[in-house]
Amino acid sequence: TYGVAFFVNNINDVAVEGCTFTVNQVSTSTNYACVRISGSQTSQTSPTTSNNFVFRNNQLIGGYYGLSIYGVSANPSTNVTIEGNNITGFYLYATYFLYIDGLTIEQNDISRPIRSNSSTTYGIYGSQNTNMLVNRNVIHNLFDAMPTNTSTCYPIYSTNDNVFSNNIVYNINHNGTIYGIYDLGSDHTKYYNNTISLDNTTATAGTTRGVYNSATANGLEFQNNIISITRGGSGIKYGIYLNGTT
Repeated sequence: TYGVAFFVNNINDVAVEGCTFTVNQVSTSTNYACVRISGSQTSQTSPTTSNNFVFRNNQLIGGYYGLSIYGVSANPSTNVTIEGNNITGFYLYATYFLYIDGLTIEQNDISRPIRSNSSTTYGIYGSQNTNMLVNRNVIHNLFDAMPTNTSTCYPIYSTNDNVFSNNIVYNINHNGTIYGIYDLGSDHTKYYNNTISLDNTTATAGTTRGVYNSATANGLEFQNNIISITRGGSGIKYGIYLNGTT
């Protein structure tokens, strides 16, 4: 069984604005997605091209993926803008982006207050992208209906050098490990004016890291960020964790 509200393959110079996409809000199957941009309607990991694509002011409800775009590694998609969307009810990925050069993710609201089942959770997931700007997004209330859940949560996750600015993360209320911003060892990443509040005093467990860089990285910039951690439980807590020697 499949449920994909909006599927496109090989698109250029397209804008999608002011729409609502709704799929199953209970299933844990990868077959469900609100928006799937890939080379196959039945698989998210099939490469396709999506140049000069704008996705703005839409509402996405449900799915394993909320919004996913899978580009071509040898010839990445270019100039993709994801702006002003409301994404909720997803199972694992609110957003999922691979192989894009010139990706702007801005002013999106990501939450999941009523879903009662979840595995590992990603708010914004980016891998193998270049020139990515993650700006003015709000990620919050991802576990309200499952506060004892112990899965790992990545409100923002990236593997390449990017700019993270003016984002807000708060009310991640569960008992699992949390990485407010997780960077997979990228050089020259810039963190400006972000607010990360991991302050669930009723939590009973879970490692907590406000900003985490997983490997040796050079040229990082960290300015005017606010990180607050008053989370309960016995788990180790770090405001900034740099897992490298330089």
